[in-house]
Amino acid sequence: MAKCSVESNVGLGSTMGSAWRDVWSIGARQQSIPGLYDDKVRYNDLPIVVQNSHVFLRRIHYSPARNRYFFILDWDAAVNEASGLFGPQEFKNLEAIARNYPDLQKHIVSGEEFLSMHDRFLVLGSLEANTKVCSSDIKGGLRTKWEDSSCPQWLRLRLLADPHYRIQPLDRAMLLVNRL
Repeated sequence: MAKCSVESNVGLGSTMGSAWRDVWSIGARQQSIPGLYDDKVRYNDLPIVVQNSHVFLRRIHYSPARNRYFFILDWDAAVNEASGLFGPQEFKNLEAIARNYPDLQKHIVSGEEFLSMHDRFLVLGSLEANTKVCSSDIKGGLRTKWEDSSCPQWLRLRLLADPHYRIQPLDRAMLLVNRL
């Protein structure tokens, strides 16, 4: 594991700075590298679709297997009522990232483009998490549940509704998708 260091103790006494480094370093050691355990499901050669932008960006940045991860841009799924309040913003943010960071363009793609390139792939997360429908109950302009702010709908709208695809749970955190 790489050593953690703090370059400056500005505003802290030398003892306090040393204590802060130790506390920070203990916390850093407890976090695992994003995507480190994605290979445990056997299909190491398959691409992985990640429907949550935060999880996708962490994996594409930190994972040693960063080329496996894809984020699907689907405007209709993003603005679907079941996708929650964050769907359109997530779409716009990732679309802008792809436009401004050319090395990420091949990882942030439309659903049609991705499906034309891959007959078989993995989707990060459980079937329940990837097909959750957000509540449309709004009180005072805000959704009543934080977990209902983002419910990506690409898998539910594009693949579950298509009889040409079979979705198989591999474990509680990964799905295998096959075009029939």
